[in-house]
Amino acid sequence: MNEEMCEWRYLRSGPMMVSADQMANPLNNTELGQYELLIRESVQNSCDEVRKDNDEPVRIRIESKDFRGEEKNSLVMKLRLQEIVDRSKFFNKEDLQWFRLSNTCLVNLDDSTSPIRVLVISDFNANGLGGAWNKPGKDSRFYNLVLSLNAGQKYYRDENMLGSYGIGKMVFARCSRLRTISYYSNFLTEDGVGESTRLMTTAFLP
Repeated sequence: MNEEMCEWRYLRSGPMMVSADQMANPLNNTELGQYELLIRESVQNSCDEVRKDNDEPVRIRIESKDFRGEEKNSLVMKLRLQEIVDRSKFFNKEDLQWFRLSNTCLVNLDDSTSPIRVLVISDFNANGLGGAWNKPGKDSRFYNLVLSLNAGQKYYRDENMLGSYGIGKMVFARCSRLRTISYYSNFLTEDGVGESTRLMTTAFLP
């Protein structure tokens, strides 16, 4: 990752925009645990995007990895996680209740012997997150999953489908103690010639 390309950007308030804690509220009204919701959402998203140009099913791999030592230091530096620690000083008590600061790994971020556990969910034979990354649209798969808060890709296909507001994606943030998620995708270019890749990290912070 080119560190010069890493910068903080904020989604501005506007129509259809709500705060992160309000986005999380609907997920509290379910009998499923947060990790059950995470798996359900991940599998459903991938199955919705199975490639139509072959008969192979979607394959999904779920794995966890502990980052320690230089690996952890590199991860903290490249994702600029120390800035979350610095910004957390300005959270108020109501914010902390949602962010669960005492249960995060922020307090041990500078301790290379204390691991950061990363959960990696990968899918194969899916369309990938192509399309415009910075604006909504029927084919903007990346934007609709990563940046859209109140309208998922299903909304553009059939407004009567369940999940049309894309709130379920909030479960990714809820399952991260740092409320931070990285999205990496390899996909075919729009003309179908060659491949392209994208990486973006998002954080739902107070």
